[in-house]
Amino acid sequence: MTRVIRIAGPLIFSLLWACWSVGAALAQVQPDLGAQVEIPAIETEKPEAILSLAAAQMDRGDAAVALATIAQGLAQYPDDPRLLERQADIYASQPFLWQRAADLYEGLLAQRPGDLSLKNKLANIFLALRQIDQAEKLFQEVLAAEPENAEAHVGLGHIYLRSAFYTLAQQHFDQALARMPDNQEAQKGLRQAQGLTTPQLQALAGYFEDAEGFRRTFLYSSYRLYLHPRLRLYGGYGYLTYNSGAAIFPKSNRGKALHRHVLPLVLQYRPSRTLFLEVGGAFTDYGRWGQSGAVRTSAYWQATPGTGLSLSYSHHDVIDFFGPFRGPWGLYFDDFSSYDRYRYAVVNPIGLWSQTFFGLTAANTLAVTRQIHTQEGSFWGYQALGERLILTGMGI
Repeated sequence: MTRVIRIAGPLIFSLLWACWSVGAALAQVQPDLGAQVEIPAIETEKPEAILSLAAAQMDRGDAAVALATIAQGLAQYPDDPRLLERQADIYASQPFLWQRAADLYEGLLAQRPGDLSLKNKLANIFLALRQIDQAEKLFQEVLAAEPENAEAHVGLGHIYLRSAFYTLAQQHFDQALARMPDNQEAQKGLRQAQGLTTPQLQALAGYFEDAEGFRRTFLYSSYRLYLHPRLRLYGGYGYLTYNSGAAIFPKSNRGKALHRHVLPLVLQYRPSRTLFLEVGGAFTDYGRWGQSGAVRTSAYWQATPGTGLSLSYSHHDVIDFFGPFRGPWGLYFDDFSSYDRYRYAVVNPIGLWSQTFFGLTAANTLAVTRQIHTQEGSFWGYQALGERLILTGMGI
């Protein structure tokens, strides 16, 4: 027992010595929790110095620190418009603070209604918040007062590019680059707009066959030209064949096969970003079955980003879903292209009916042989109810 105590005593002492040594070392490297971070004193600074300090902090990427600096400045000068505008500028650099920036800019603009720089800033925030109508109005006001304002031209270019109004987008980007040749936003926007406004050619081919022996093949080529920044022309040529394997007429081939030539022409006029007017006509040649004509007029109005209405009238035969103007023919048009949240698809009951005319799946060729035409009026509209619910209605 004595031998064990003699061995353990030095060991315990050594362990205690080691623990004390490590603790002393850690105490030397432990940070001084009572030390204060040095913050520049700005209680006696003028607004100019505060603005300069906040600008330097923003240059370093310290948006939170810059906001704290501006807040200290506003505690001394609560109504200083320069400090308020800088606060809004910092808010505008942070997406989750865009609405605060918009509120501040609106308050400042109420005091300085002729300040074009403020209007541009507020318009850009509206654009970021997808409040397109308000943004467009402000940019237009800026250009009415100063037609050569490059920032407003860039803003309108973005609005019209987003709204598929490519010709006006190109014009505004051109105007901006004439005054700011190195502006990368305008350069990129102009390249996009130019690529979408050049004359365009299209070729389509398709084949369909169902279990009842009905076959349809088509070839179609079309073009799109801008006759004017607000006037667009669509045209083309299509060839279809319809064949039915069903023995509809045992003693005659009449109605079992049909070919078709289609020449559609559509003019689309866009007086504003939210309104389209359209008129189209087509000549159809069925060879041995005679000729047929079709017309269509329509209007598309987007009253607000959450409200839209489409009205149309057409006169055509029922061999195709939408006559020669929709579907695989010529023009496929998204009525409200600037409404990012919603796209719609409509099944036309006349088209479905024509596929089962007289109860026969493949008998829609009878619509031609018996010269059956339709006059069709249709409407479609939607109303957004909040962010996730849309009320829509249509009728034909």
